[in-house]
Amino acid sequence: MVAPVFAQKPSSPHLTVWNASVSVDRGERAKVSTLGGNPDVVMPASRVVAGTWQLAAKGESATHFTGTLKSPSFNYARTAKQLKLKIRKTRALMGAPKDYRPVLHSIMRSSGQLLVREVAGGEWEVVGYSEEKLGDLFASYKRWRSDEDHPPGPAEPSPIVDPAADSAALATLINDYRASLKLPRIPISPALTKVARAHVRDLNATNPVSERCNLHSWSKQRTWTGCCYDKSKEAARCMWSKPKEIAGYRGNGYEIAATGSGIEPALALYQWQQSAAHHEVMINRGIWNKPWAALGVAVEGDYAVAWFGEEPDAN
Repeated sequence: MVAPVFAQKPSSPHLTVWNASVSVDRGERAKVSTLGGNPDVVMPASRVVAGTWQLAAKGESATHFTGTLKSPSFNYARTAKQLKLKIRKTRALMGAPKDYRPVLHSIMRSSGQLLVREVAGGEWEVVGYSEEKLGDLFASYKRWRSDEDHPPGPAEPSPIVDPAADSAALATLINDYRASLKLPRIPISPALTKVARAHVRDLNATNPVSERCNLHSWSKQRTWTGCCYDKSKEAARCMWSKPKEIAGYRGNGYEIAATGSGIEPALALYQWQQSAAHHEVMINRGIWNKPWAALGVAVEGDYAVAWFGEEPDAN
């Protein structure tokens, strides 16, 4: 059988950070970490400003950070003493690799050295940060300046992270993939969706995963039984019972899970397609040859999960 288009590897499967050592004021060196591509290519192609970020009081919302960038250094022809900015919560920002995320998010929620690019609509996106003072970065490091003869305009904005939209998109990808194999689409289950959301939030908040305990593990909470999923029969029963514990679902639930920094729906589907055990669950093969009557999906932070059940939700 020819693999359908849905099995193609996502074009950007991982978020990356580039580190550069730059010369700043008085000939000192500073480490600058940038999100995404090579800064020698990305910086000159955008309107980029470096400076000292200060989050405004109540400056964080579900989609943006709002604050002030002081002592700005511009990589294009512009001057200002400070800028009032609305910074988008992009996947690159909120899902930065874990080695870099704590420092970056600490800066976003307080103060520190940021590099931001202007995007259409008068908003901004983070392209880098530093734990050291940068001063007039673009006067000191001219290779990151834009072309004075052909200055760039605002860049196209990146998508803002939206767990609800990502979850719906992954559910659609699963059903589209099944349809491409002539399998019926699975009805979306509010009960299993509730379980899926609870699990991705537990995984992100408590990280119950270890060398012995895989992604199907749960922390101990008041509303469910905690367990280390180590492939034992007891661990399997712990997973199967979660839909009843959390959402009153009538039957057992069976989960597949994926992880990656700021994971996207397409990457989660790809991971499951490349894993024989997960793939069989998703397409009713092997021991999973009974048709599914319910599907619940959640994507948030670094985790994506899909829950399958044989019973439809109770009316």
